[in-house]
Amino acid sequence: MKNRGHLNYSIKRTNILRKDKLLTHKSKMISSLSRKRN
Repeated sequence: MKNRGHLNYSIKRTNILRKDKLLTHKSKMISSLSRKRN
């Protein structure tokens, strides 16, 4: 049971990191688009 909890925790962490990467990627794309408009 202990291992299982740790696995779930690591999965949640990786999911959060993935979301962060996606958000940063989107923000970068948006910033580059806004730069092109200006």
